[in-house]
Amino acid sequence: MSAPASSSGGGEAGPLSSMTRLSSAVYLSQLPASAHSQHPRLILLLGWVAARDSHLFKYVSTYRSLDPTATIVLIKARVLTMSSPSAAARDVSPAVSVLRSHFDSPVTAGTWKPDLHIHVFSNGGSCLLANIIGSYAPEVLPLHTTIYDSAPSLRFDTGQIVHAITAGLPAGLYRTSARPLVYLFVLLYWLRIHLLQRPDQFAAWTSMQNNPDVVREAIRVYMYSDTDPIISPREVEAHASDAEAKGFVVRREIFKGSGHVAHALSESDRYWRVIREVLQDGGRVRAKLA
Repeated sequence: MSAPASSSGGGEAGPLSSMTRLSSAVYLSQLPASAHSQHPRLILLLGWVAARDSHLFKYVSTYRSLDPTATIVLIKARVLTMSSPSAAARDVSPAVSVLRSHFDSPVTAGTWKPDLHIHVFSNGGSCLLANIIGSYAPEVLPLHTTIYDSAPSLRFDTGQIVHAITAGLPAGLYRTSARPLVYLFVLLYWLRIHLLQRPDQFAAWTSMQNNPDVVREAIRVYMYSDTDPIISPREVEAHASDAEAKGFVVRREIFKGSGHVAHALSESDRYWRVIREVLQDGGRVRAKLA
């Protein structure tokens, strides 16, 4: 599989400099063809809004240690990504190109079933996943495993969104000065839904993720906190129950007292053990369903 034309991240300082920069939002980590297995797993990491590069790269590097030959695609989420469907489509476009070149190659015509693993972080990742599914249409994403990490919200909630965006900003004067802009953005989004009667995109994303006509999934795991101030555990559990009712294989992992997208900090061993089990056992579930 050859990646789309891109610029190397090697000339840029920062935590993601070891990855290939496909766009301002999409980064690729891929071993030379001679160094990996014939059919490497593809791992999609769909970041949360305003996530710091250093935080995202910790997940990239740990996934790399779990699967040294995997092709890893990281997509960073922005506020604009969540508020503008056209911006979201642009942001995921390079990643969709990687997906197509990886899974639509001639080698997939045989009996081999390529591995796809998707890790969704918060509502930013939920937005990105829905847009990837939509952009990949009319084809359906290959049978895959999914981690829902502190996600999803079932609908737009002003308090949750303000908290989510400001929590990702550096503390101090920058966060304080940015807060009015955050409130303005949230107000405009609220008016868009309630005054202009536009669809609630949050509800649309979560509905798409539980639609068996467009999602082929071996297993999904919800990793969430009982005290998350941004995404209520009740919303996560409702989404999980709806998925089960529609035939999806669901596993729930609740982390007591952990923060939003911070389960790897509170219970690191358990967190990565669950992911390791999904990477290892998901293939067996996949083989039964394929």
